[in-house]
Amino acid sequence: MLPKAILPATSSEGGNIPPVDRAYTALLMTVRSLIQALTDWCEKKVDEDYVLEIMDTIEGEYKATKEALDVYEIDMSEFDSIPTSLRNVVEKCVYETQAPGTLEIYLPNVQVLVQQLMIGLMDRQVVYKGILIEAPELAWAAGTKVQTNS
Repeated sequence: MLPKAILPATSSEGGNIPPVDRAYTALLMTVRSLIQALTDWCEKKVDEDYVLEIMDTIEGEYKATKEALDVYEIDMSEFDSIPTSLRNVVEKCVYETQAPGTLEIYLPNVQVLVQQLMIGLMDRQVVYKGILIEAPELAWAAGTKVQTNS
């Protein structure tokens, strides 16, 4: 079971948070927890299943973020390969010997992929915030396409 901090917000927990902001926050928190989980894994505090559950959550949160941004016609497709690439690196790591040396081998690749994803999210968030400056009522436009002037 994943810690509550990295589980997606339900409508009762995140009811006052616009869908894009909720999706962003959930993805960022989950990605952040991956680094900690890998550290815990190499210290034998958690097993590979725990780390892979976090990867499952990252993939789901990425999809939710992409769908939330799609409502505003903000394209995330150039980053679609990152969750899969991240999973590949994480799986290679956790199927190796559980030791700090293993993490030292794989962590740089994990960090590069996470950084690429975070830069992409920040860039898209700027576009999203720009849309909201022009039309703040669109923050709650979940589930329907929004006509933008871009």
